[in-house]
Amino acid sequence: MLTEDPVFVACLADVAQSTDRVRRRNALKTLENSIVPGVDSASAISLIHGISDKVVSGKILKLGLGGVLLDVISDDSTSEICREKAALVLRECLRWAFKDGGKKVPSPPIDGREDVLKTIYVDFCRVLYGRMAPRIPIGDYGGGLVGRAPPSSRGPTEPSEEIRLVLVQTSSDILSYIDDSFNCGVEECGAVANSTSCDSSVGASSSSPPLTGPELVRASSMLCRALASAGLADPYPDLARASCAVLIRLAALFPEAVRGQAAQLL
Repeated sequence: MLTEDPVFVACLADVAQSTDRVRRRNALKTLENSIVPGVDSASAISLIHGISDKVVSGKILKLGLGGVLLDVISDDSTSEICREKAALVLRECLRWAFKDGGKKVPSPPIDGREDVLKTIYVDFCRVLYGRMAPRIPIGDYGGGLVGRAPPSSRGPTEPSEEIRLVLVQTSSDILSYIDDSFNCGVEECGAVANSTSCDSSVGASSSSPPLTGPELVRASSMLCRALASAGLADPYPDLARASCAVLIRLAALFPEAVRGQAAQLL
């Protein structure tokens, strides 16, 4: 079982710790180059979610790569290269988990796949919301999104436009996995992920009911607000276009959440 593999356990422990940046960076490289590529769907899901606990350096560590990578992405004290590697590894691991690395032939059903997908979606939306948020200087109590560690000037909490773009692209990926997994039947938007155009006519073509559930709706509302408030206004054109595409897909899958953020979109 891959989650019990000593190499993976060591890598996860090195990524989870924050005191030695070199160890963290090297562990992320190992994940990116040696562990995640080519992993089967079931193993990728177990890596993301974690299926057992281990005692590492005296601490109980749940072997959940998804949560560990999201923590790194949210860590303002770590280096930009580590945050970027964590974002890329997470996107790739999700791709192997829910798309078999991009294969057109769907993978066989896996118990718990949908639950893991819902959990990672909720957690990811919280992280994206925080990273897209503008930092507010101390003493400024204006409304809108608020970053966690305000510096002396305004700007996104995540200063790297490349990382912000990867996060928006990953949100598009996750929504497509939700569409596939729950048979929502939302039409593919040609502007998602790496594209450079967005057709606002794309919408829901599904006869299936929209996804519901308070956690999913709250997470989708956070995603909508982050993209509407920060993504569409981002000075990086590719990121603004990708945000537009995600909002279109989001409106088809979670119309209630988008309606609740209508003021942000006007």
